[in-house]
Amino acid sequence: MKKFQFFEPEATPDHIHIGLRTIKTVVAVFIAAMLCYLRDSWPALAMMAVVICMQASTEKTIIMSLNRTLATVIGGVFGMGTVFLADVTGLYHIVPLYYLAVSVVMILVILLTLYIKKPSITALSCVVLISVAISRGLDSPYIGAMNRVIDTLIGIGAALLVNITLPNRKAKAAANPEE
Repeated sequence: MKKFQFFEPEATPDHIHIGLRTIKTVVAVFIAAMLCYLRDSWPALAMMAVVICMQASTEKTIIMSLNRTLATVIGGVFGMGTVFLADVTGLYHIVPLYYLAVSVVMILVILLTLYIKKPSITALSCVVLISVAISRGLDSPYIGAMNRVIDTLIGIGAALLVNITLPNRKAKAAANPEE
């Protein structure tokens, strides 16, 4: 029987330092926050998208960003559909039933992500669905839903831009082979 181990000793470096990935993450989080500030929107979703998408290499960041974009689109479409149906049927006024509807719609999201053979985006798609369906906009549920999707896409774009623009560890090592 394999012993349960909570801590990951192999993942801990010999020394702690601020590396390029950390710097790139901080820069991209700031860019995403400023873009949301200029849009007069809440930056948390954009900032979280950066943290999720920023990976150790540009290739991994691109893959994660594409997955995050697909998850955002799927969750956003189903979330906006749920908002629309709740608006048309008046389900917003029966909160427990609305929460049940959101929960049941998650089945569709899960089935779709499995059908398209992208189980890695299932959880993120469900998170976006919840974010869009539960967070109502001040003006309109549709504007609120669309803003949630746009803010997430801003974060994805910032992560991609920074990771592609700033050097990565492999490029730095190739430029300075003596290090």
